[in-house]
Amino acid sequence: MVVAPPLPKRHSAAGQQKIDLAMLKYDPFLLFPREVAPTIYDTIVEACRNAGFEPTIGQLAPQIASIVNLVAAELGVSIVPASMMQVRVTGVAYRRIAGQPPTTRLALAFRRGETSPVVRNFIARAGS
Repeated sequence: MVVAPPLPKRHSAAGQQKIDLAMLKYDPFLLFPREVAPTIYDTIVEACRNAGFEPTIGQLAPQIASIVNLVAAELGVSIVPASMMQVRVTGVAYRRIAGQPPTTRLALAFRRGETSPVVRNFIARAGS
């Protein structure tokens, strides 16, 4: 996972190559609702607690694209999956987390006996 703060002129942490989560203790966090993604929500809150602070939840958004756009609108910061670094949003700087970054698990559901080669290939790759 990585930190998504607004660009450097808007947030001092964005000027860093790696961010110590403690730098974000006064920022509102933009997160998924716990009901939508309990594992991700709990992982982020636990990472903040391990960094020595209780995150202030600024706003909840059910989609990751919404969260990143809220960061771009300067409504707070977020911790998002590292795969989001491929998605460029004007006003957002993705930064690695200093030390041991938080990780989370994702689940994949599929039909038993699936025969589609595309789906079978996806299942095989997702498990590696």
